[in-house]
Amino acid sequence: MSKSSNKILLSLTFLLVIGVIAITGYIFINQQTQEKLPELKKETVRVNFEASKTPLSLKRTRPSLQPRNLNINLSNQSPIEKNSSFYLQANRQNIQVGETTNLNVYVEAEGEVVDGVEFVLSYNSDLVKINSPVLGTFFSLYPQKEVNPQKEVVKVIAFQKVNEYKKLTNALVISLPVEALRPGTADFVFQQEKTKIAAYGGQNILKEITPLTLKIE
Repeated sequence: MSKSSNKILLSLTFLLVIGVIAITGYIFINQQTQEKLPELKKETVRVNFEASKTPLSLKRTRPSLQPRNLNINLSNQSPIEKNSSFYLQANRQNIQVGETTNLNVYVEAEGEVVDGVEFVLSYNSDLVKINSPVLGTFFSLYPQKEVNPQKEVVKVIAFQKVNEYKKLTNALVISLPVEALRPGTADFVFQQEKTKIAAYGGQNILKEITPLTLKIE
C-alpha cells in the first residue's frame, strides 16, 4: 500500500474517532441535562417565591400615571350650627279611598345660605300612589326627583345655582300628589342617613326631621 493511501486511511480513522467522541459527548450532556431539569425548575420556583416576599418598599416600581386626588381642606372653616329641619305637611291628613291630597316637603332654616338639600322618603305603596311631583321655587336645579313604588321611596336632590346665595327661612322643596288606594295608616318617614341639608362649604346643618301619617278610610 502506498504512502498516500496510508495517509488517507489514517485521516478517515481520525475523523471517525472524533465523530464517535462528539456523538458520545452529546448523548452524555443531554442525559445530564434531562436529569438536572427538575432540580432547575424547583430552584426557579423557589427564587420566584423568595422574590414575592420582598417588601414592596424595596421593589422598583414605575411611577403612577394616575392623577392625584385633590381634597379641599375645610378645617379652617368655622362649623355652622345645626339648626335646620325637614318637615311634611298635607292638605288633609284624613282622606277617603280614591281621594288625593298634596303632601308638601318643607325645609326650614334660620336665615342660612342653603346650597342644597337631599332626602329619601319611605312610604307604603300598597296604601297610596304618588303621582308626578311638583317642584318648589326656592331651588333652581333638581338633578334627582324620583318616585320609586317598587322600592317604596321618593328620592330628591335640589340645589341653588352656583352664583345664587339666597338665604332660607322656610321653603317648599317639592309637593307630592298622594292618592289613597285602600284603607289603612300610611306613614311617610325620612331615612335619616340619606337626608341632608347643605350650607356653605357642604356642611350638613340638618338638626331635625319630622314624619307624617295619613289616615285612609
